[in-house]
Amino acid sequence: MKSITADLSLLLTGLIWGTGFIATHWALESGMPTTLTLLFRFSVSALILGALIFKRVRKITRQEFRWGSLAGVILFLAFYAQTAGLRYTTPSNN
Repeated sequence: MKSITADLSLLLTGLIWGTGFIATHWALESGMPTTLTLLFRFSVSALILGALIFKRVRKITRQEFRWGSLAGVILFLAFYAQTAGLRYTTPSNN
């Protein structure tokens, strides 16, 4: 049973991840700027995640906030580069 659950979880993750590339590509093809695409994508994610773990976020320390902010900036730069590159290639190549 655990193996089936793990396999289905991986399949669902792959489907969500893969459709994210296609949706981002469509947004970029429609003329939406890269930064606006990322703003919308991460705003929706932040609202959902914030609602799920709001109580835990209120208890973070200053050091956790600093390291989390650094990780967030690095993640943003990686997503920005990937999304900007998607403007010039197909989702499957990206």
